[in-house]
Amino acid sequence: IYDENSKPVKTPSYKFFIGWQSIIKTENDNFLTAAIESGHYSNGQSKSAFNTQFADNSPESRALYDDITDDTNLAELLNRESGNFSTNLTRLSLNYRINTFDARNYMQKAHSFTLTYQLYHNRFLGAFNFGGYNPEDIDIYGKHQVEGGYEYTAHLNRWRYSITQRLYWHPDVHPSADPFRSETSLSLYPWDSDFGLMARFVFGYDDYNYRFVDSYPRFSVGFTWDWFTPFVIKPTKLQVEEN
Repeated sequence: IYDENSKPVKTPSYKFFIGWQSIIKTENDNFLTAAIESGHYSNGQSKSAFNTQFADNSPESRALYDDITDDTNLAELLNRESGNFSTNLTRLSLNYRINTFDARNYMQKAHSFTLTYQLYHNRFLGAFNFGGYNPEDIDIYGKHQVEGGYEYTAHLNRWRYSITQRLYWHPDVHPSADPFRSETSLSLYPWDSDFGLMARFVFGYDDYNYRFVDSYPRFSVGFTWDWFTPFVIKPTKLQVEEN
């Protein structure tokens, strides 16, 4: 939140991926999914992350890192108006979904478990030399992230709801940054529609590009749109008898 004109948006966030996934349906009508995504993540800014006057990766900007130690509070130094954040990244994910279907072969409830490893790297798609990070920054925000998630989806009368818990860990960030993040959310979809309501409580590091140096609890409410609503599959066997 800024107390002056913020048009255009200050330090926006750009993230795009090229990905592939494979889904295996087990004999019990559960899903095992493996996915790989690789792409670019940046905020489109050109100044030093810790100074508003110097261009990113300039000699003056790089000299600033000589004064940064493990005891430095990066949140106090951060250039929040024009500081650069840029990296290429690859994500590997594994998901296992336990499904229960009704007599119409629609999903009645599901337990979903996800494990993801994310790597920041310098070359785009691992091969092309553009869009990467500078060496000083990667030592601060680290190369690795591990994510774990659980989601329970079920129905109550004509309402579909989902309860989700996600945990994130940055094992190699700067000591002044919180290495953990937790997201707990509830989504409600009246009449089993695509449109719903959501509430979320988050604590730990901020996940908005270079603001990983910030850590605070926050609560949000709003609307959600779910394109991937429960669908019909051809089950191996009938799981729930029709009343």
